[in-house]
Amino acid sequence: MSQTHDDSVYYSEYLQLHKILEAQFPESDKAGIEAHDEMLFIITHQAFELWFKQIMFELESVISLLSQKSVQENEVSTCVHRIHRMESILRMSMEQFTILETMSALDFMDFRDLLHPASGFQSVQFRVLEMRLGLTQEKRMNRSFLTAMKDFDKKLVQQAEGKTTLFEALQTWLEHTPFLETEEYLFWQEYKSAVSATYAKDRADIAEHAILTDEERIIRLQSIDQAESSFNSLFDEHTYMELI
Repeated sequence: MSQTHDDSVYYSEYLQLHKILEAQFPESDKAGIEAHDEMLFIITHQAFELWFKQIMFELESVISLLSQKSVQENEVSTCVHRIHRMESILRMSMEQFTILETMSALDFMDFRDLLHPASGFQSVQFRVLEMRLGLTQEKRMNRSFLTAMKDFDKKLVQQAEGKTTLFEALQTWLEHTPFLETEEYLFWQEYKSAVSATYAKDRADIAEHAILTDEERIIRLQSIDQAESSFNSLFDEHTYMELI
């Protein structure tokens, strides 16, 4: 008689709950110190890291889709959907701080000295997420976070350096986006003319506006000048690259 194989999927096994729910080891327990809120502190930060993992999962898929030589319209829709999901996760994650706020400063001090030199700055996933979104080293406020990490974590962060970022993938996709051009119709030329005509109309409307004071009229005209200057940079490669 052949032996049957049980392919049943059970909730706890599927979610690996035996690993997740046994992954909390308060330092206060090891030291024999009463610090009730350390469990809350650990679980909240573990939840952050799980959500960071999901965001990275979505982000990698978006970068991969946008990095293709040809991106189908339905794939653009998929990217938008997944970016909205990332945004929702980040917005929801911020609410986790309200849970931490139920822990007083004194409650935190019960175990804070036991965590040295641990810090949220050492979150590898958060640092990699920043880099994969497109934050450059030059624009980073804290440039010394690597010095606080263990060598293994440093390597994980450094492996993300040089990889295509969301900013770069989006830029590449925009540059590949085709526009209609024929002998009788040039998209960019028509686009520039249409926008220039809009700015000209806006200036005329402001000049003829009877209610505006001279000061208000100057401010609004300056605003249009700034907008037009930004738009015209699209047609000046040197200025455009500086803005990027």
